Amino acid sequence: MQNVKQNTCALITALIWGTAFVGQSICSKYLGPFTTTALRSVIAAIFLTIVVFILRKIKGQKSIFADRIYFKNLLKSGIICGILLAAATNLQQTGIGDTGAGKTAFITAMYVVIVPLLGIFVGKKAGTNVWAAVFVAVIGFYFLCLYGEGKIGIALSDLFVLLCAFMFSVHIITVDRVSEGLDGIELSCVQFYASAVVSLICMFFTEKVSVSDIHSCALPLLYISVFSSGIAYTLQIIAQKGSNPTVISLIFTLESVFAILAEHIIAGSMAKPMMWWETLGCTLIFLAVVFSQIPFKKKT
Repeated sequence: MQNVKQNTCALITALIWGTAFVGQSICSKYLGPFTTTALRSVIAAIFLTIVVFILRKIKGQKSIFADRIYFKNLLKSGIICGILLAAATNLQQTGIGDTGAGKTAFITAMYVVIVPLLGIFVGKKAGTNVWAAVFVAVIGFYFLCLYGEGKIGIALSDLFVLLCAFMFSVHIITVDRVSEGLDGIELSCVQFYASAVVSLICMFFTEKVSVSDIHSCALPLLYISVFSSGIAYTLQIIAQKGSNPTVISLIFTLESVFAILAEHIIAGSMAKPMMWWETLGCTLIFLAVVFSQIPFKKKT
């Protein structure tokens, strides 16, 4: 029964994350990337602040400021993670307008393959499954972004999304290294505040903000802020706690599939149709992500 609960939470999380790509794509038509990320981070941070307050009340814990050492570590780790999160999210938001929700989701999903590769630099070995996944992912990326009529190189928007996948990988590894002894939701809350500050500064120097534009995409903005950044993250923690990490990770990989389905269901005829080589590229990247999560058994 516990596994059913965790798997259900993981599936809902993947669904929310996948459909959020469509929300981001809609926001990109009205708002600049820094504006979108700034507003998204502010709303997510406020939402998670309420969640943290309620959870501490339920558990009978003191204020987060009561333990100075804990708060200092939380603040330092949150700022570091928030800066990386801001970089990754803004790169993704910059590219998603031209790349499209579904395609962006599959390129972003390559972080699952990149993370174990970067782990080599911090003393973690990459298994046979990872190297197989890298090989398949590179071929998939070629068909998705480099192959096709008239293409002479990678599109700038695709490059931004690929860099976003790399930055998400760095962010994940950093969270793994600095989160010991810290509450996951509280760390996420602080990192969203840090992401908001970074994005707001960039927004004021590079973009013009219009209240009417914000109003035009208010619903998708609220969705990616509250559901994708707040609720989905909480469900992710519930899903991963005491579960089989391989099973949960495989369910999370459905995020990219949900994204492309949502793009065609919500956007309908407005969604850019995929050519056969792009479909092949998405399929290969999805298989690569799956390969990276299934360790090959060593022969004895």
